[in-house]
Amino acid sequence: MQKLLITSLVCFVSTFSYAQVNPCEIKDAILIESFSYSYEPNTVTINTGETVAWINTEGFHDVNGEINSTNGDSFNNPENFYLAPTFGSTLEPTCIGYYTFTIPGTYYYDCSIQDHASQGMIGSVIVTEENTQSLNEINFKEIKNRIRTLDNLGREVNQTTNKILFHIYDDGSVEKKFIVE
Repeated sequence: MQKLLITSLVCFVSTFSYAQVNPCEIKDAILIESFSYSYEPNTVTINTGETVAWINTEGFHDVNGEINSTNGDSFNNPENFYLAPTFGSTLEPTCIGYYTFTIPGTYYYDCSIQDHASQGMIGSVIVTEENTQSLNEINFKEIKNRIRTLDNLGREVNQTTNKILFHIYDDGSVEKKFIVE
């Protein structure tokens, strides 16, 4: 029981400290978390001139917006970008880097470390000249109904604050959340 309590406390403290700290220290940046074989969120839509910062919370990752690591072809992005790899952990998240997008278009990127891209570590940034989110996108988000909430061990929970939670929706989507109160 004591071991479980200590493990839970370590998980809570590490998650709480990550939620409070942006290691890139870029005010108003859109944050993308990298961990395992994933970027979260893997697609973001921003306006021209906004900055995206990538935070590494697990493993060794980079952000490669130049050459597709799975097939060697150019991403054909409006501008190429690359952020050098860093080690990160939940206890010590690191800033991989940040990029300010000044040209509208769709930017594709992946993690070029080993086989991370082929394992699904890919993402995109959609840059618009102004906020052009359609009513269909807004309404779609509003119709999703949460059917279950799970903790990081897969147990169904009712508590919705101060822990990592996975919300499962009726459309099959899953969102990872951490809300501090």
